[in-house]
Amino acid sequence: MGAMLRSVVRPVSESRAYYATSPNLSRRKEMYLFLAQVDAYRAELDRIAALVTAGDGAALQAVFERASAARREWGARFAKGTGTGVAAEGPREP
Repeated sequence: MGAMLRSVVRPVSESRAYYATSPNLSRRKEMYLFLAQVDAYRAELDRIAALVTAGDGAALQAVFERASAARREWGARFAKGTGTGVAAEGPREP
């Protein structure tokens, strides 16, 4: 699926004018961009699953430390009003 999406999704700089000509094309572009993000997310989950299977605790710890730092940074930006955030009842990191 990833190779197929890469062959269909154009760089934004190349496709902006093309997709601006039709709402249907714009929606299609958004769909392909979304699917490309899902593909990237799936690949990252596969990488993490491989680390679990290999028993690579140090690499897994690094993955989750990066994720934790990213969530804290995101939360700080939201608290300052410079980003988007989760609702008050949303997940929180200590």
